[in-house]
Amino acid sequence: MAELLPSAGVTKTGAGHFLQEEVPEEIAEAVRLVARAVINK
Repeated sequence: MAELLPSAGVTKTGAGHFLQEEVPEEIAEAVRLVARAVINK
C-alpha cells in the first residue's frame, strides 16, 4: 500500500488480521493522527 500511495501515512504493526484486537493502542493513535490532520487543514 505504501508503494501505491507514497505520500500517505502508513502505520506498520506486528499484528495479524485483527488489528483492533491485537494492537488497539497503536491503531487508536493512528486514527487520532489522521483526525488531527483533517481537523487542522
